Amino acid sequence: MNFKLIKKFIGDVKVIWPMPIRGFTTDKVFEIFIEHLPELYDVYKSLVDSDSKETFCGFWSGCISNQISLIKYANTPQYICPGFLPKSGDIVIDCGAYDGGTAVRFVNMGCKVYSFEMNKINYQKASKVAELNNFVVENLALGAFNHDINYISNGIATQTNSQGTETAQVVTVDNYVREKNLPRVDFIKMDVEGAELDILKGAAITIAKYKPLLALSAYHKLDDFWTLTKFIKSINPNYEFAFRQYATTPEDAQDWFPDGTVKLLENLGLSVDSPNYEECVLFAR
Repeated sequence: MNFKLIKKFIGDVKVIWPMPIRGFTTDKVFEIFIEHLPELYDVYKSLVDSDSKETFCGFWSGCISNQISLIKYANTPQYICPGFLPKSGDIVIDCGAYDGGTAVRFVNMGCKVYSFEMNKINYQKASKVAELNNFVVENLALGAFNHDINYISNGIATQTNSQGTETAQVVTVDNYVREKNLPRVDFIKMDVEGAELDILKGAAITIAKYKPLLALSAYHKLDDFWTLTKFIKSINPNYEFAFRQYATTPEDAQDWFPDGTVKLLENLGLSVDSPNYEECVLFAR
């Protein structure tokens, strides 16, 4: 295949892979938006900087009109937001290790990281990274109370499901901190496929005692914006909030496009993008 010739004829284009809005139609998203305007306005008022407010408005404007061009993406790596970052020597709880990449980012900032991954396959990958980068990774899920769960893995995300053939042990952040005699917790990051609120409930004592910085994925459920904010305020009303949305990386695109597509497009000299309404992070301090 003559890639240069193909490139000459098609020019500089970007191949787009559109994403749904949490599985809802635009009409349904608009209905949810109108129904929860008071809660959303409370979240908006809690945001401490103009970037957060612009990003928040861009997200909801894009969702209710299905115009993804209205989304405002941050120009930093995911979970990185000035004013909401751990510092060297801080203790970080990483909820949802996946391949260990985010834990490495915090290790490189000088933090002591305790990472959790319930998926056995992902845990094995993260364990190899942990050995090379000096952080702790546990093959445990986190939640509101200690118990065992079944789950299903599609290779990217892990969803709890009573019909799942895999099992995992669930512990609370509070119990883990106590059992491991951690002197404090300075920063908690969560990306756990919609279980963020449950984990917050199991971390309430830790949050009340140490007031750690929080970086919470807020894109698995539409109500994440107000339920997570409201719960955090119920623990400590002095928390301040920021909101960022992050663009899809080439690595993410590998997951969304059919197998081999990204490599083929790159061979053609084409850029790849997967615009979506995901990758929203709610920060608290």
